[in-house]
Parts: sequence; structure tokens; C-alpha cells
Amino acid sequence: MSADVVTEIRICGTKEEIKAMLLVIKDFENENYVQYKEKCDCAYIQSVRVTSNGRSSYTKVMSDEEIDSFVSVCSNTVDITANGPFGVYYTLEDVRLFETISEAAPKAVFSGSSEGYITGASVALTGKLKEGILHLQNYYKADEGKDEEDPEECEYWEPEKLYDPYTQNYV
Repeated sequence: MSADVVTEIRICGTKEEIKAMLLVIKDFENENYVQYKEKCDCAYIQSVRVTSNGRSSYTKVMSDEEIDSFVSVCSNTVDITANGPFGVYYTLEDVRLFETISEAAPKAVFSGSSEGYITGASVALTGKLKEGILHLQNYYKADEGKDEEDPEECEYWEPEKLYDPYTQNYV
């Protein structure tokens, strides 16, 4: 499978919440990449750029102390862009990036999307954490073999799913 997907996330919260969410994102870039190289059993993201108050950096080269420093001078909003996810997954939802971020700071607020092209289809996943519940929605549009008699089979938004980061279950 080939993938050309971009992930964009805006996180908002206290300094502690922002740090917790950034550490999760850094793990998806670094730890998951190592795991993928060793076992080929997960997804990962790359080239993660974090921006706040006109200051930006790439998480791959940031130590935990540098993340602390970044968080100490950032506003309560951080914009994140990343390439991917790449690796092993069937749908973007299988990656569980948004669920894992919400578990790190369930009282925070964020909105994000992963959008792009995966072999044979344009895909998107949107996620919004608000009031302690993560709202997720998948989009799919087939590029090849379209059924002209039933276009709904080729392009659709799935019904919204709700995820509780406190119980780590869908509701």
C-alpha cells in the first residue's frame, strides 16, 4: 500500500495538557517508527512540526527538556503538522492517533484531520475532542472501479463515532 497523507492538529489546553499531548505525538513519530522497523506492526508519523506564538520546531529533534521549554513559552494553542501516517493500518482510524492524544489529556480540546490518498482511494479522518468526548468521522472515496449505478458505494462519510478517553471505550 502506498500513502500520501498529511495530518494537521490544533491542540488547546493547560501547559501540562499540551506537554502530555506533544509527548504522545513525539512517541508516534519516534517510538512507533522504531517498532515499525523492527516488527512491521504499527503506524507512525514523520516530520512533525509544532508551532505556537510564531515559534516552531520539529519534535524529532526535541528532547523532553526542549519540549518543556517550548511549552513554557507557547500560548495555550499549538498547531501541529505531520506527514503520514505511514506503516501498517487498514483505515486511518486504525492508527488510533486521535484516541491516544485524547487519553493523554481528556480535559483538553483539540481538532485534527488526517487526509490524503491511500492506494485506490482518497481518505480522511477528522477528530474533535470537546467536553471530554472525542468525535471521530471517516471519509472514503474510491478512485478506481467506480460503480456508476451506485455512487454511494464509492464515496461516503461514515457515521460519527464517539470515544470516551476516560474509559478508553467507544460510546
